[in-house]
Amino acid sequence: MQELTQEASELLQSLLPDLPLNAWFRQIVSEGTGKEFELSHNDQWLHHKRPMVEALFHAHSFVKMACKYEQELEAQPLGLPSGYAALLYLCDLR
Repeated sequence: MQELTQEASELLQSLLPDLPLNAWFRQIVSEGTGKEFELSHNDQWLHHKRPMVEALFHAHSFVKMACKYEQELEAQPLGLPSGYAALLYLCDLR
């Protein structure tokens, strides 16, 4: 899960390599990756595992939106679809 999250984050960053991704997104990914699993973590699942799941879901959602709007949009639309607006926010362009 952590490896997929990191790969998705790196893919998103590669789309605009000269611009850092949104600080909150980077924090979510940071808090959900680079962790070693221990059986005792199951006793405090929300503390240890929730950040990993949250980071994966965020990264996955943004990759899906990037793929969707790359296929659907030829130019920036006048009215922004919510997913496209979220991508702009991810790159601090909105």
